[in-house]
Amino acid sequence: MNKKIIGLGMVLVLVFVTGRFCLAQGDNFEPSHQMNRVKAAVHYFFSLFEKNPRDADAVAAALSADGFELQYPWGKFTTPEEIKQWIKSIPNDFQDAHHIQDIQVEVIDDRKATAVLDIVWQNIGPQAEVSSDQLVYTIEFREEGTMLPKIKRLHCEKLKRH
Repeated sequence: MNKKIIGLGMVLVLVFVTGRFCLAQGDNFEPSHQMNRVKAAVHYFFSLFEKNPRDADAVAAALSADGFELQYPWGKFTTPEEIKQWIKSIPNDFQDAHHIQDIQVEVIDDRKATAVLDIVWQNIGPQAEVSSDQLVYTIEFREEGTMLPKIKRLHCEKLKRH
């Protein structure tokens, strides 16, 4: 009997110390299907920039067929041709890494969702020069009947240089 009481006490201490709880243990059901689809689309999109050679067609295919707008600190893109040209201009010996520090998803309705991401972006240039930035992305997604939701709008803001 003492072992059970000690075990329960340790669980309670862990809950109070960490401040975490398992959502699944609550009384309210929280659907996660659309939220998980958005998170998968985020990871897929960034993975396209991290492999060499980059596939410009795959990047363009991740964007909404009904039109899109991508706003980066260094440029704005609104057509598949602009995106493909930009992707093809990145040298193959330029390597990217997108470390997602936080991702918050807001499901607006059954066709729309927004993700806000804190990302540490790192790269190694052709001469082995290394740099990184702290970036905040706000990305609007649309369900278009495809495997993953598509990007309708993307806004990237650079916060500070590491």
